[in-house]
Amino acid sequence: MDFEFGLKEKKEKEKQEVQKPEIKFDAKYMGGHNAYPTRKEVKTKILVFAGRIEIYSKMFILTVKYNQMTNIENLGNYTIIE
Repeated sequence: MDFEFGLKEKKEKEKQEVQKPEIKFDAKYMGGHNAYPTRKEVKTKILVFAGRIEIYSKMFILTVKYNQMTNIENLGNYTIIE
């Protein structure tokens, strides 16, 4: 008897969904998102994927899909993503 009926397909699908970022770098979150206010800079990791960026910190994980972005501005020392 095969007790893993359906599990092999599920495991293969999970492996395919795991993506490696195209670029990774350190950054500082300076606030601006209503759900994640901050009074000081927060160290973060930025992971850039084909269809999204992910921002990781000790406080939160933000996933922003490119098709949800309405504006990106580079203001000298920092970048603003709306």
